[in-house]
Amino acid sequence: NGRMTLSPGACTNTHAARYGIEELKPPLTLTEWVEAIRVILKGEESSYHGDFVNFDGARLSFTPYRTHIPMLIPATSTTGLRLAGRIGDGVMLNAVCSPEYSANALKLLRQSVEESGRNWDNFQVAQIVNCSIEDTHAAAVDAMRWEVATKFDPIQMPFIAGPKMRVGEPYIRESDLPGFIEAWERGGKEALVKAVPDSYIEGMTAVGTPEEVQDKVAKYHEVGVHMTVLRPAARHQTQRLLDLFAA
Repeated sequence: NGRMTLSPGACTNTHAARYGIEELKPPLTLTEWVEAIRVILKGEESSYHGDFVNFDGARLSFTPYRTHIPMLIPATSTTGLRLAGRIGDGVMLNAVCSPEYSANALKLLRQSVEESGRNWDNFQVAQIVNCSIEDTHAAAVDAMRWEVATKFDPIQMPFIAGPKMRVGEPYIRESDLPGFIEAWERGGKEALVKAVPDSYIEGMTAVGTPEEVQDKVAKYHEVGVHMTVLRPAARHQTQRLLDLFAA
């Protein structure tokens, strides 16, 4: 009935180094996989030959309900955003990003879509928005603190902080990054959590009372995000979040 979308993402060189696999030119490999998936979804016997993806005479063992499933390409960096604009039916913007970042990302996306000769009005923009709803603002911020801190551990920071700043994330300060590394090395995740300023949490997520969360999520829509994918900070917040936005 048209509800399903696909969101195939790239294995970046940072991911490859982390998991001990060969670096495989992320933009090209993702492009080939997206093209190959579209070929297969036609439900016919198909072949595809690229630099990294190759097959002959492949087909699904069933007839697809739809032969075209929209692909929302996950993107954070300038390179990823431009690629999403070229090959995607839409984009899935990353979590822990401010509406200001999203507005800057949409400028890059629109430019890429239009340079590719495509219609921006047909391009879907989705974004993961981290939400924390509590009775008090302070409790909501504390519940979100670890989620934000994970973006600044030694594994995540190389492919999160720099790319977001280059797109235009005003809440990440380059001068803070050495302090996050020092905190991790000194006391692991507990120390890192304490090192993350409230301004990071308040700027790049939707936290607070129900009214505060509603207002913040609305800001993502105001800058041009079509669909917000809401992620609660804690299990006990899930039903409250569903009820708040189902109303």
